[in-house]
Amino acid sequence: MTDEDKRTDIKKMFAVYPELAEKYKNVKYEDLKDLELDDFYSKVKKDYEPLNVNFDGLESDEKQQ
Repeated sequence: MTDEDKRTDIKKMFAVYPELAEKYKNVKYEDLKDLELDDFYSKVKKDYEPLNVNFDGLESDEKQQ
């Protein structure tokens, strides 16, 4: 997964759950890269999973819509 893929996933998670976007609004994740981005992505995903009970990857969410 590239840095760009991670940024796209983060944007999707924030779009689905605006409260996550609010929680991390001070983080300029577009500017993060490599390990910093990995850490932030993991943190957001960890917060996202309990909200989205059917979480098995963002790709499947898009197909259902």
